[in-house]
Amino acid sequence: MKVINTQIPSRRNTAIPVTIVDCERPDARLLVGVHGFKANRTEDGRLLTVASALAEEGVSAIMPGFPGCDESADDFVNYTLDNCLEDIDTAISYMREHYSLNDQLGMIGYSMGGRLVSLCTGRYDIKCLAVWAGACYRGFDGQPEFLGQDLEKMKEEMKEKGYCDFYNSFDGQYIKLSAKLVENMEQYDPVSLLRKYQGAAIVVHGDQDITVVPRIGRETFENLRRARERRMVVVHEADHGFGAWNNRPDLSAQLTDATVSFFRERFCGQLRKGKVYLSGPERLKKNARQLFDQYSELCEKYGLELLRYPDALFDASGSPQDSRRLAEERLQLLKECDIIIADTADFRSYVEPYNEPAFELGMAYALGKRAYAYMPDTRVCTERYSGPKHENEQGRLVDENGISFEPGPLNLMLEYGVNAIVQGTLEDALKKAHADWYGGEKQCSLTNREN
Repeated sequence: MKVINTQIPSRRNTAIPVTIVDCERPDARLLVGVHGFKANRTEDGRLLTVASALAEEGVSAIMPGFPGCDESADDFVNYTLDNCLEDIDTAISYMREHYSLNDQLGMIGYSMGGRLVSLCTGRYDIKCLAVWAGACYRGFDGQPEFLGQDLEKMKEEMKEKGYCDFYNSFDGQYIKLSAKLVENMEQYDPVSLLRKYQGAAIVVHGDQDITVVPRIGRETFENLRRARERRMVVVHEADHGFGAWNNRPDLSAQLTDATVSFFRERFCGQLRKGKVYLSGPERLKKNARQLFDQYSELCEKYGLELLRYPDALFDASGSPQDSRRLAEERLQLLKECDIIIADTADFRSYVEPYNEPAFELGMAYALGKRAYAYMPDTRVCTERYSGPKHENEQGRLVDENGISFEPGPLNLMLEYGVNAIVQGTLEDALKKAHADWYGGEKQCSLTNREN
Protein backbone atom coordinates (compact mmCIF):
# COMPACT_ATOMS: atom_id res chain seq x y z
CA MET A 1 0.00 0.00 0.00
CA LYS A 2 1.18 3.52 -0.82
CA VAL A 3 -0.17 6.86 0.42
CA ILE A 4 0.38 9.67 -2.08
CA ASN A 5 -0.26 13.36 -1.44
CA THR A 6 -0.34 15.27 -4.70
CA GLN A 7 -2.38 17.63 -6.87
CA ILE A 8 -4.44 16.96 -9.96
CA PRO A 9 -5.77 19.55 -12.46
CA SER A 10 -9.39 20.61 -12.18
CA ARG A 11 -11.62 21.47 -15.12
CA ARG A 12 -11.47 25.08 -13.94
CA ASN A 13 -7.70 25.20 -14.48
CA THR A 14 -7.00 25.07 -10.76
CA ALA A 15 -5.17 22.44 -8.72
CA ILE A 16 -7.09 19.94 -6.59
CA PRO A 17 -5.06 18.68 -3.60
CA VAL A 18 -5.67 14.94 -3.19
CA THR A 19 -4.62 12.08 -0.97
CA ILE A 20 -4.48 8.78 -2.81
CA VAL A 21 -4.24 5.36 -1.20
CA ASP A 22 -2.95 2.86 -3.73
CA CYS A 23 -3.59 -0.75 -2.69
CA GLU A 24 -1.04 -1.82 -5.34
CA ARG A 25 -3.29 -4.53 -6.71
CA PRO A 26 -4.82 -4.92 -10.16
CA ASP A 27 -8.57 -4.71 -10.65
CA ALA A 28 -9.07 -2.78 -7.42
CA ARG A 29 -12.30 -1.29 -6.14
CA LEU A 30 -12.42 2.50 -5.79
CA LEU A 31 -13.34 4.43 -2.64
CA VAL A 32 -13.91 8.20 -2.70
CA GLY A 33 -13.75 10.11 0.59
CA VAL A 34 -15.62 13.43 0.61
CA HIS A 35 -14.87 15.94 3.35
CA GLY A 36 -17.21 18.49 4.91
CA PHE A 37 -17.60 22.27 4.95
CA LYS A 38 -14.21 24.04 5.31
CA ALA A 39 -12.62 20.80 6.51
CA ASN A 40 -9.40 19.03 5.54
CA ARG A 41 -9.56 16.32 2.91
CA THR A 42 -8.88 13.36 5.24
CA GLU A 43 -11.18 14.69 7.96
CA ASP A 44 -8.44 14.69 10.59
CA GLY A 45 -7.23 11.30 9.34
CA ARG A 46 -10.51 9.41 9.75
CA LEU A 47 -11.10 9.00 6.00
CA LEU A 48 -7.47 7.95 5.62
CA THR A 49 -7.87 5.40 8.43
CA VAL A 50 -10.77 3.75 6.63
CA ALA A 51 -9.02 3.88 3.25
CA SER A 52 -5.85 2.32 4.67
CA ALA A 53 -7.76 -0.52 6.31
CA LEU A 54 -9.69 -1.27 3.13
CA ALA A 55 -6.51 -1.19 1.02
CA GLU A 56 -5.73 -4.56 2.59
CA GLU A 57 -8.92 -5.84 0.93
CA GLY A 58 -8.06 -4.58 -2.55
CA VAL A 59 -9.53 -1.07 -2.41
CA SER A 60 -7.75 2.03 -3.70
CA ALA A 61 -8.98 5.44 -2.59
CA ILE A 62 -8.87 9.13 -3.35
CA MET A 63 -9.75 12.06 -1.07
CA PRO A 64 -9.97 15.42 -2.90
CA GLY A 65 -9.73 18.80 -1.19
CA PHE A 66 -12.37 21.27 -2.32
CA PRO A 67 -12.00 24.99 -3.20
CA GLY A 68 -10.85 27.11 -0.29
CA CYS A 69 -10.48 24.09 2.00
CA ASP A 70 -7.48 22.11 3.14
CA GLU A 71 -4.42 22.94 1.00
CA SER A 72 -6.45 24.34 -1.89
CA ALA A 73 -5.10 27.63 -3.26
CA ASP A 74 -8.54 28.38 -4.67
CA ASP A 75 -10.68 31.02 -2.96
CA PHE A 76 -13.49 29.70 -0.76
CA VAL A 77 -15.95 31.77 -2.77
CA ASN A 78 -15.63 28.98 -5.35
CA TYR A 79 -16.84 26.39 -2.84
CA THR A 80 -20.17 25.44 -4.40
CA LEU A 81 -21.91 22.11 -4.75
CA ASP A 82 -21.47 22.33 -8.51
CA ASN A 83 -17.69 22.78 -8.22
CA CYS A 84 -17.36 20.08 -5.56
CA LEU A 85 -19.34 17.61 -7.67
CA GLU A 86 -17.17 18.49 -10.66
CA ASP A 87 -14.01 17.88 -8.60
CA ILE A 88 -15.35 14.53 -7.42
CA ASP A 89 -15.93 13.55 -11.04
CA THR A 90 -12.40 14.70 -11.92
CA ALA A 91 -10.98 12.62 -9.05
CA ILE A 92 -12.85 9.49 -10.16
CA SER A 93 -11.74 9.98 -13.76
CA TYR A 94 -8.13 10.49 -12.65
CA MET A 95 -8.14 7.24 -10.67
CA ARG A 96 -9.69 5.27 -13.51
CA GLU A 97 -7.10 6.64 -15.92
CA HIS A 98 -4.03 6.11 -13.75
CA TYR A 99 -4.81 2.95 -11.72
CA SER A 100 -6.05 -0.56 -12.43
CA LEU A 101 -9.64 -0.46 -11.21
CA ASN A 102 -12.82 -2.43 -11.72
CA ASP A 103 -16.24 -0.78 -11.87
CA GLN A 104 -17.00 -1.09 -8.15
CA LEU A 105 -17.39 2.33 -6.50
CA GLY A 106 -17.84 3.20 -2.82
CA MET A 107 -18.18 6.65 -1.24
CA ILE A 108 -17.95 8.15 2.24
CA GLY A 109 -19.25 11.64 2.96
CA TYR A 110 -18.87 13.66 6.18
CA SER A 111 -21.30 16.48 7.03
CA MET A 112 -21.62 18.58 3.82
CA GLY A 113 -19.72 15.71 2.22
CA GLY A 114 -22.68 13.51 3.17
CA ARG A 115 -24.89 15.82 1.16
CA LEU A 116 -22.47 15.60 -1.77
CA VAL A 117 -22.30 11.79 -1.80
CA SER A 118 -26.10 11.70 -1.58
CA LEU A 119 -26.22 13.80 -4.75
CA CYS A 120 -23.64 11.47 -6.29
CA THR A 121 -26.07 8.53 -5.98
CA GLY A 122 -27.90 10.09 -8.93
CA ARG A 123 -24.68 10.28 -10.99
CA TYR A 124 -22.83 7.01 -10.35
CA ASP A 125 -23.57 3.38 -9.62
CA ILE A 126 -22.41 3.44 -6.01
CA LYS A 127 -22.22 -0.05 -4.52
CA CYS A 128 -21.56 1.04 -0.94
CA LEU A 129 -22.21 4.36 0.79
CA ALA A 130 -21.32 5.80 4.21
CA VAL A 131 -22.90 9.00 5.52
CA TRP A 132 -21.14 10.48 8.55
CA ALA A 133 -23.27 13.15 10.29
CA GLY A 134 -24.53 14.02 6.82
CA ALA A 135 -26.33 17.28 6.03
CA CYS A 136 -28.79 15.29 3.93
CA TYR A 137 -31.83 17.52 3.92
CA ARG A 138 -33.67 19.71 1.43
CA GLY A 139 -32.45 23.29 1.24
CA PHE A 140 -31.71 24.48 4.76
CA ASP A 141 -34.07 22.06 6.51
CA GLY A 142 -36.64 24.84 6.90
CA GLN A 143 -34.34 26.71 9.29
CA PRO A 144 -33.82 30.50 9.26
CA GLU A 145 -30.09 30.09 9.88
CA PHE A 146 -27.08 28.36 8.34
CA LEU A 147 -24.35 27.43 10.82
CA GLY A 148 -25.52 30.16 13.17
CA GLN A 149 -25.85 32.93 10.56
CA ASP A 150 -29.15 34.58 9.60
CA LEU A 151 -30.02 33.23 6.16
CA GLU A 152 -32.05 36.22 4.97
CA LYS A 153 -29.32 38.67 5.94
CA MET A 154 -26.82 36.49 4.09
CA LYS A 155 -28.98 36.57 0.97
CA GLU A 156 -29.36 40.35 1.12
CA GLU A 157 -25.59 40.78 1.26
CA MET A 158 -25.17 38.28 -1.56
CA LYS A 159 -27.44 40.34 -3.82
CA GLU A 160 -24.90 43.15 -3.71
CA LYS A 161 -21.61 41.23 -3.94
CA GLY A 162 -22.41 37.69 -5.10
CA TYR A 163 -21.16 36.45 -1.72
CA CYS A 164 -21.40 37.31 1.96
CA ASP A 165 -18.72 37.66 4.60
CA PHE A 166 -19.53 34.58 6.62
CA TYR A 167 -18.24 33.87 10.12
CA ASN A 168 -17.09 30.26 10.18
CA SER A 169 -17.65 29.03 13.72
CA PHE A 170 -15.48 25.96 13.08
CA ASP A 171 -12.24 27.98 12.90
CA GLY A 172 -13.27 31.50 13.96
CA GLN A 173 -12.42 33.03 10.57
CA TYR A 174 -14.46 35.09 8.10
CA ILE A 175 -14.82 33.52 4.66
CA LYS A 176 -16.52 34.50 1.42
CA LEU A 177 -19.63 32.33 1.15
CA SER A 178 -20.93 32.24 -2.42
CA ALA A 179 -24.50 32.98 -3.44
CA LYS A 180 -24.06 30.02 -5.79
CA LEU A 181 -23.60 27.67 -2.82
CA VAL A 182 -26.89 28.83 -1.32
CA GLU A 183 -28.55 28.49 -4.74
CA ASN A 184 -27.17 24.95 -5.14
CA MET A 185 -28.35 23.93 -1.67
CA GLU A 186 -31.87 25.11 -2.46
CA GLN A 187 -31.77 23.65 -5.97
CA TYR A 188 -30.53 20.10 -5.38
CA ASP A 189 -32.55 17.56 -3.42
CA PRO A 190 -30.51 14.83 -1.69
CA VAL A 191 -33.61 13.37 -0.04
CA SER A 192 -35.30 12.22 -3.25
CA LEU A 193 -32.05 10.66 -4.47
CA LEU A 194 -31.47 8.76 -1.21
CA ARG A 195 -35.00 7.39 -1.48
CA LYS A 196 -34.07 5.85 -4.84
CA TYR A 197 -30.67 4.46 -3.79
CA GLN A 198 -30.45 0.66 -3.98
CA GLY A 199 -26.88 -0.09 -2.95
CA ALA A 200 -25.65 -0.74 0.61
CA ALA A 201 -25.51 2.15 3.08
CA ILE A 202 -24.38 2.90 6.61
CA VAL A 203 -25.39 6.04 8.49
CA VAL A 204 -23.25 7.09 11.48
CA HIS A 205 -24.33 9.95 13.72
CA GLY A 206 -23.40 11.30 17.14
CA ASP A 207 -26.18 11.59 19.71
CA GLN A 208 -24.76 14.93 20.94
CA ASP A 209 -24.47 16.56 17.50
CA ILE A 210 -25.89 20.10 17.54
CA THR A 211 -24.55 21.03 14.09
CA VAL A 212 -26.45 18.36 12.15
CA VAL A 213 -28.92 17.21 14.77
CA PRO A 214 -29.55 13.48 15.35
CA ARG A 215 -33.03 13.78 13.81
CA ILE A 216 -31.35 14.32 10.43
CA GLY A 217 -29.41 11.09 10.85
CA ARG A 218 -32.58 9.17 11.63
CA GLU A 219 -34.36 10.71 8.65
CA THR A 220 -31.41 9.87 6.39
CA PHE A 221 -31.65 6.25 7.51
CA GLU A 222 -35.40 6.24 6.85
CA ASN A 223 -34.88 7.75 3.40
CA LEU A 224 -32.53 4.86 2.56
CA ARG A 225 -35.28 2.28 2.90
CA ARG A 226 -34.84 1.04 -0.68
CA ALA A 227 -31.18 0.28 0.01
CA ARG A 228 -30.08 -3.32 -0.50
CA GLU A 229 -28.65 -3.17 3.01
CA ARG A 230 -28.77 -0.28 5.47
CA ARG A 231 -27.33 0.14 8.93
CA MET A 232 -27.66 2.92 11.51
CA VAL A 233 -24.89 3.44 14.07
CA VAL A 234 -25.33 5.99 16.86
CA VAL A 235 -22.07 7.00 18.56
CA HIS A 236 -22.98 7.92 22.11
CA GLU A 237 -21.41 11.08 23.60
CA ALA A 238 -20.23 12.16 20.14
CA ASP A 239 -20.84 15.65 18.79
CA HIS A 240 -20.37 16.66 15.14
CA GLY A 241 -16.62 16.11 15.39
CA PHE A 242 -16.82 12.48 16.59
CA GLY A 243 -14.13 13.19 19.20
CA ALA A 244 -11.81 15.30 17.03
CA TRP A 245 -12.86 18.52 18.79
CA ASN A 246 -12.65 17.30 22.37
CA ASN A 247 -9.76 14.82 22.42
CA ARG A 248 -11.91 11.68 22.34
CA PRO A 249 -10.11 9.32 19.94
CA ASP A 250 -12.36 6.51 21.18
CA LEU A 251 -15.32 8.19 19.47
CA SER A 252 -13.43 8.53 16.19
CA ALA A 253 -12.49 4.86 16.50
CA GLN A 254 -16.15 3.89 16.77
CA LEU A 255 -16.86 5.88 13.62
CA THR A 256 -14.06 4.34 11.57
CA ASP A 257 -14.41 0.80 12.96
CA ALA A 258 -18.13 0.65 12.12
CA THR A 259 -17.45 1.93 8.61
CA VAL A 260 -14.56 -0.45 7.93
CA SER A 261 -16.59 -3.41 9.16
CA PHE A 262 -19.56 -2.49 6.97
CA PHE A 263 -17.44 -1.89 3.86
CA ARG A 264 -15.57 -5.16 4.36
CA GLU A 265 -18.88 -6.99 4.33
CA ARG A 266 -20.76 -4.98 1.73
CA PHE A 267 -18.05 -3.61 -0.56
CA CYS A 268 -15.20 -6.09 -0.31
CA GLY A 269 -17.23 -9.27 -0.49
CA GLN A 270 -16.38 -10.70 2.95
CA LEU A 271 -20.01 -11.53 3.62
CA ARG A 272 -21.08 -13.60 6.57
CA LYS A 273 -24.27 -15.62 6.30
CA GLY A 274 -27.39 -13.56 6.75
CA LYS A 275 -29.37 -14.52 9.87
CA VAL A 276 -33.03 -15.26 9.10
CA TYR A 277 -36.03 -15.02 11.40
CA LEU A 278 -39.16 -16.83 10.17
CA SER A 279 -42.56 -15.47 11.09
CA GLY A 280 -45.87 -17.23 10.54
CA PRO A 281 -48.34 -19.79 11.83
CA GLU A 282 -46.15 -22.82 11.07
CA ARG A 283 -45.13 -23.12 14.73
CA LEU A 284 -48.77 -24.03 15.50
CA LYS A 285 -48.63 -27.14 13.34
CA LYS A 286 -48.31 -30.59 14.85
CA ASN A 287 -45.03 -31.31 13.02
CA ALA A 288 -43.56 -27.84 13.67
CA ARG A 289 -40.18 -29.11 14.92
CA GLN A 290 -39.69 -31.24 11.82
CA LEU A 291 -40.78 -28.34 9.60
CA PHE A 292 -38.23 -26.02 11.16
CA ASP A 293 -35.49 -28.63 10.67
CA GLN A 294 -36.40 -28.60 6.97
CA TYR A 295 -36.50 -24.81 6.94
CA SER A 296 -33.03 -24.68 8.49
CA GLU A 297 -31.68 -26.90 5.70
CA LEU A 298 -33.45 -24.73 3.13
CA CYS A 299 -31.80 -21.59 4.55
CA GLU A 300 -28.40 -23.30 4.37
CA LYS A 301 -29.08 -24.13 0.73
CA TYR A 302 -29.29 -20.39 0.01
CA GLY A 303 -26.30 -19.38 2.13
CA LEU A 304 -28.39 -18.13 5.04
CA GLU A 305 -28.68 -19.12 8.69
CA LEU A 306 -32.03 -19.78 10.39
CA LEU A 307 -32.43 -18.46 13.92
CA ARG A 308 -34.38 -21.15 15.80
CA TYR A 309 -37.32 -20.47 18.09
CA PRO A 310 -36.98 -21.56 21.73
CA ASP A 311 -37.98 -25.24 21.93
CA ALA A 312 -40.69 -24.43 24.47
CA LEU A 313 -42.52 -22.47 21.79
CA PHE A 314 -43.33 -25.74 20.02
CA ASP A 315 -44.82 -27.23 23.19
CA ALA A 316 -48.58 -26.79 23.05
CA SER A 317 -48.81 -27.67 26.76
CA GLY A 318 -46.68 -24.68 27.76
CA SER A 319 -48.13 -22.79 30.71
CA PRO A 320 -49.48 -19.24 30.33
CA GLN A 321 -46.84 -17.93 32.72
CA ASP A 322 -44.17 -18.87 30.20
CA SER A 323 -45.70 -16.65 27.52
CA ARG A 324 -43.92 -13.44 28.48
CA ARG A 325 -40.53 -15.14 28.70
CA LEU A 326 -41.00 -16.78 25.31
CA ALA A 327 -42.14 -13.51 23.76
CA GLU A 328 -39.03 -11.76 25.11
CA GLU A 329 -36.80 -14.51 23.70
CA ARG A 330 -38.40 -14.12 20.28
CA LEU A 331 -38.02 -10.35 20.40
CA GLN A 332 -34.32 -10.88 21.09
CA LEU A 333 -34.08 -13.12 18.01
CA LEU A 334 -35.74 -10.38 15.96
CA LYS A 335 -33.10 -7.92 17.15
CA GLU A 336 -30.31 -10.37 16.24
CA CYS A 337 -31.56 -11.24 12.76
CA ASP A 338 -30.61 -9.56 9.49
CA ILE A 339 -33.66 -10.74 7.55
CA ILE A 340 -37.23 -11.53 8.48
CA ILE A 341 -39.27 -13.71 6.15
CA ALA A 342 -42.98 -13.79 6.94
CA ASP A 343 -45.75 -16.08 5.79
CA THR A 344 -48.55 -13.61 5.02
CA ALA A 345 -50.92 -16.07 3.35
CA ASP A 346 -54.63 -15.70 4.09
CA PHE A 347 -55.26 -17.17 7.54
CA ARG A 348 -58.38 -19.08 8.56
CA SER A 349 -60.34 -18.29 5.39
CA TYR A 350 -60.04 -14.50 5.46
CA VAL A 351 -57.87 -12.18 3.36
CA GLU A 352 -55.62 -11.25 6.28
CA PRO A 353 -52.39 -12.91 7.47
CA TYR A 354 -51.83 -14.47 10.86
CA ASN A 355 -51.39 -11.74 13.49
CA GLU A 356 -47.81 -12.56 14.54
CA PRO A 357 -46.26 -11.63 11.17
CA ALA A 358 -48.09 -8.30 11.26
CA PHE A 359 -46.51 -7.40 14.61
CA GLU A 360 -43.10 -8.81 13.76
CA LEU A 361 -42.89 -7.13 10.35
CA GLY A 362 -43.71 -3.83 12.03
CA MET A 363 -40.95 -4.35 14.57
CA ALA A 364 -38.54 -5.38 11.80
CA TYR A 365 -39.27 -2.11 9.98
CA ALA A 366 -38.61 -0.12 13.15
CA LEU A 367 -35.30 -1.96 13.63
CA GLY A 368 -34.24 -1.40 10.02
CA LYS A 369 -34.23 -5.11 9.16
CA ARG A 370 -34.62 -6.45 5.66
CA ALA A 371 -38.13 -7.91 5.39
CA TYR A 372 -39.88 -10.19 2.91
CA ALA A 373 -43.49 -11.34 2.80
CA TYR A 374 -44.50 -14.43 0.86
CA MET A 375 -47.92 -15.78 -0.06
CA PRO A 376 -49.25 -18.21 -2.67
CA ASP A 377 -51.63 -15.66 -4.17
CA THR A 378 -50.71 -11.98 -4.51
CA ARG A 379 -53.90 -10.83 -6.17
CA VAL A 380 -55.56 -7.85 -4.50
CA CYS A 381 -57.80 -8.53 -1.51
CA THR A 382 -61.08 -8.02 -3.36
CA GLU A 383 -60.15 -10.73 -5.87
CA ARG A 384 -59.11 -13.22 -3.19
CA TYR A 385 -62.09 -12.69 -0.89
CA SER A 386 -64.59 -15.50 -1.39
CA GLY A 387 -67.40 -14.12 0.76
CA PRO A 388 -70.26 -11.86 -0.34
CA LYS A 389 -69.29 -8.35 -1.38
CA HIS A 390 -71.04 -5.38 -2.93
CA GLU A 391 -70.52 -1.76 -3.85
CA ASN A 392 -71.45 0.84 -1.22
CA GLU A 393 -72.86 4.30 -1.93
CA GLN A 394 -69.35 5.62 -2.65
CA GLY A 395 -68.83 2.92 -5.26
CA ARG A 396 -66.28 0.99 -3.15
CA LEU A 397 -66.39 -2.76 -2.75
CA VAL A 398 -67.25 -3.80 0.82
CA ASP A 399 -67.82 -7.12 2.56
CA GLU A 400 -71.08 -8.29 4.16
CA ASN A 401 -70.33 -6.08 7.17
CA GLY A 402 -69.88 -2.96 5.06
CA ILE A 403 -66.09 -2.88 5.60
CA SER A 404 -64.00 -1.93 2.57
CA PHE A 405 -60.93 -3.82 1.39
CA GLU A 406 -57.27 -2.86 1.22
CA PRO A 407 -56.26 -1.81 -2.33
CA GLY A 408 -53.33 -4.23 -2.58
CA PRO A 409 -52.54 -7.83 -1.67
CA LEU A 410 -51.86 -6.88 1.98
CA ASN A 411 -52.65 -4.18 4.48
CA LEU A 412 -51.18 -0.89 3.25
CA MET A 413 -48.72 -0.57 6.15
CA LEU A 414 -47.49 -4.15 5.78
CA GLU A 415 -47.03 -3.66 2.05
CA TYR A 416 -45.15 -0.40 2.64
CA GLY A 417 -42.88 -1.87 5.30
CA VAL A 418 -41.37 -4.82 3.43
CA ASN A 419 -38.61 -5.00 0.86
CA ALA A 420 -40.63 -7.32 -1.34
CA ILE A 421 -43.84 -9.33 -1.51
CA VAL A 422 -43.02 -12.65 -3.13
CA GLN A 423 -45.63 -14.84 -4.77
CA GLY A 424 -44.91 -18.46 -3.95
CA THR A 425 -43.41 -20.48 -1.14
CA LEU A 426 -40.81 -19.96 1.57
CA GLU A 427 -38.18 -21.20 -0.88
CA ASP A 428 -39.15 -18.50 -3.37
CA ALA A 429 -38.76 -15.88 -0.63
CA LEU A 430 -35.37 -17.33 0.32
CA LYS A 431 -34.23 -17.08 -3.31
CA LYS A 432 -35.13 -13.40 -3.27
CA ALA A 433 -33.45 -12.82 0.10
CA HIS A 434 -30.33 -14.64 -1.10
CA ALA A 435 -30.14 -12.53 -4.27
CA ASP A 436 -30.43 -9.30 -2.30
CA TRP A 437 -28.02 -10.34 0.47
CA TYR A 438 -25.33 -11.36 -1.97
CA GLY A 439 -25.82 -8.40 -4.27
CA GLY A 440 -28.03 -9.71 -7.03
CA GLU A 441 -31.49 -8.58 -8.08
CA LYS A 442 -32.66 -5.78 -5.82
CA GLN A 443 -36.38 -5.44 -6.44
CA CYS A 444 -39.40 -7.43 -7.53
CA SER A 445 -42.62 -6.11 -9.01
CA LEU A 446 -44.46 -5.78 -5.69
CA THR A 447 -42.18 -3.78 -3.45
CA ASN A 448 -41.64 -0.50 -1.65
CA ARG A 449 -44.01 2.18 -2.82
CA GLU A 450 -42.26 5.41 -3.75
CA ASN A 451 -42.36 7.90 -0.87
